Amino acid sequence: MANTGDVPEARFALVPVDRAIIDENWNTMGMIGTGSHTVAVEKQLIPAAWTIRIDLWSERDYGPMSAAAGNSAWPVATSVAAVQLGLARRALDAAAELLKVKTARRAAAPLIDPRVQYELMMAEGAWSACYAGVEQALFRLWEHAELNRRLPVEDRLVLFAANVHASASAIRIIGSICDLIGSSVAPAQGIFGACLRDARIIGSHAILSGPKVEIAAQMRYGLLEDSFWV
Repeated sequence: MANTGDVPEARFALVPVDRAIIDENWNTMGMIGTGSHTVAVEKQLIPAAWTIRIDLWSERDYGPMSAAAGNSAWPVATSVAAVQLGLARRALDAAAELLKVKTARRAAAPLIDPRVQYELMMAEGAWSACYAGVEQALFRLWEHAELNRRLPVEDRLVLFAANVHASASAIRIIGSICDLIGSSVAPAQGIFGACLRDARIIGSHAILSGPKVEIAAQMRYGLLEDSFWV
């Protein structure tokens, strides 16, 4: 907390992992693969260059990362999309391996018949398109962060839309995979159930919720000048 007159200024601090204490105290039904836990940082001096505000860009230039991260809440939305894409990728890879050896009931042929092959390729295409959309938007955002102290609203809206689309698509991809593999989704400790559970829970994150999409739409169509939530 930094004081600006009588009003404390809240900032986010990024510190090396060896300066933090990670307490793995979460016991959740979902989000098992996200690294969610409690992080504590003992009282210590943290350089100003390691701190950011998401709602206001810094008056001092600490480089493109501080400029980018200090321009709205996009790092949170991108983190959600990244986890969702990782879950979908894991489910796709596991399904490809399973379906090559799993056979249909009372048949010796592998379950990966032409229909299944088609569905898998459609899922692969959807995943690749989502990944490319987020990646392209991040590249564009980073280029402007290197040049300017503020990110254009258009950049933030493009990235937000890519994040929302990637998260929703990942849930659909994993759902379609679970339909293909049938009862193999049932084991409580199985990877498919875990991916589906995690994706649905993370997909409900407030940063990509309906109200945030509405804010983005209002910004996109000139009904709202700006909001640091996007």
